[in-house]
Amino acid sequence: MCRIIGLFLLIKINKQTTRELKNRVFAMAHTFMSCGP
Repeated sequence: MCRIIGLFLLIKINKQTTRELKNRVFAMAHTFMSCGP
């Protein structure tokens, strides 16, 4: 589940090109990706 949310966030990143927002969402996505199996 966490991995799916992480991938969803990564996809949203690609649609928004603001570098600051991208870094913030990427950090959140990375946390989701590593929180479970």
